[in-house]
Amino acid sequence: MGRGVSVPYGAEVVTYIDISEMDDEYDFECMIVNIMEILRRKMPSLQDSDEWIGREDRTILENDLVYIGTSTYCNIMSLWIVPKEYHIQLAYNWINKVGHHVLQLGDLYKTGTMSNGVS
Repeated sequence: MGRGVSVPYGAEVVTYIDISEMDDEYDFECMIVNIMEILRRKMPSLQDSDEWIGREDRTILENDLVYIGTSTYCNIMSLWIVPKEYHIQLAYNWINKVGHHVLQLGDLYKTGTMSNGVS
């Protein structure tokens, strides 16, 4: 059975990044810090976060409305935005206004899903 990179339930914006050129964990963490800095400049309400949604999805930034995080598997990283439950409609409005900033960071696109669920 195949498997793909995880995306948490309820993710509204998802993009994928090829991390096959990363030599080690240090390079990967530097890339995460760079992503965080880019997104904080464009969306000043974001704060650092280090929580887990499920077993595979790590948050890197959050505000009162959303989590932004990453998941990795086999040299692919997903970068996603998940709305928080408390102010769901405000979260959707915020995502619609700024979600394109996250999409611009990706370099891969999901083209389909096989019958077994693999992207």
